[in-house]
Amino acid sequence: MSERSIAGLALRGAVLFGMSVVLVLGFWYHQTFYQLGLYSLLLLGGLATLAMLVAGHLAFSGRSLRKRPIGTLGLTLEEGQQVQLRSATLLALPCQATRDLKPGAIVDAKYSHGSSIIARLEIRNNYRKLLSDISEEEVHALGYPSADKFKAAIGAHGKWNPDDIVTLTRFRVVEDDA
Repeated sequence: MSERSIAGLALRGAVLFGMSVVLVLGFWYHQTFYQLGLYSLLLLGGLATLAMLVAGHLAFSGRSLRKRPIGTLGLTLEEGQQVQLRSATLLALPCQATRDLKPGAIVDAKYSHGSSIIARLEIRNNYRKLLSDISEEEVHALGYPSADKFKAAIGAHGKWNPDDIVTLTRFRVVEDDA
């Protein structure tokens, strides 16, 4: 361990110890807690101290109790903009890119050419379809005004082949982690 990480650990430990001392001091001043009996006092005091320690640890570590992302999802410029603008609730992805995307999974969305996270997405569901079978409603959920615009966007990244199979992935943007 480096000196910096040891110093940070010592500082966090000292603050957490101070928080537990304050809790015990609070019990000492409030004599009504002593009327509950020794075992009740130990149990309630221990639980309150543990809760303060966990809260302090979460505050210092910057972590939350929310689900962690299982990976990243690379998006094209158009897809990324539509996700950021909240104009899309569906993504058309290659089948091999969605193997690990199960409903309820959290993924970080990035531009395929960038490194910063543009959004955190919760996967709602996945289903496969031929490109030619994508409905007008699904085209709108993908963020495109018409099927022609969708075909043009696909054509810009390769050849439009109506027999290609894609996975349509329904998602929602997780607001507080984006």
